[in-house]
Amino acid sequence: MIKTFSKIDKVVLWATRIFAIFSFVAIIFMMVFITADVVGRTFFNTSIKGTYEIVEVAMGTSVFTALAYTEAMHGHVHVTLIIGRFPAKVRIFFYALTSLLTTVLIGVAAYAAIKQVGISAASNQITAVMKIPYAYLYSMLAASMIVFCITLAYTSVKAVTAIFNSDVQAEVESHWS
Repeated sequence: MIKTFSKIDKVVLWATRIFAIFSFVAIIFMMVFITADVVGRTFFNTSIKGTYEIVEVAMGTSVFTALAYTEAMHGHVHVTLIIGRFPAKVRIFFYALTSLLTTVLIGVAAYAAIKQVGISAASNQITAVMKIPYAYLYSMLAASMIVFCITLAYTSVKAVTAIFNSDVQAEVESHWS
């Protein structure tokens, strides 16, 4: 079972790393874009049209793709102050339960983002300044949320499996801080 999860871990890490590159590029883009806008306003009394709209979407996309990568790298801090004192099976049960709850909550948010894509497309909503269709922007956000949700779902499957397999449990708990 551990070998199977190790192989899947590599695939999940590879996939989220690809999306993390988008997050990295988006952050660099936002830094340069905002700096250029501030310099333009300060020294030339002009600003870049649509800066707020563009940065808003880049920020949302970068956050969820970075969260997916952090989850795949086991970089989130797990607060185990209370459950660390429980017996092994109870400890991993509560971890699995919270993993499932988190997955469901992000899944609901991703679903809402997907619905928003349809609503925006149907009503031809566009941004105020640059006249970009919101459906495109919401699609980028929904895609990053879906990647995060899939990563969380994999973590949840692993956590539930750990309830019944002590080797998987040891591997899962090895990433707790």
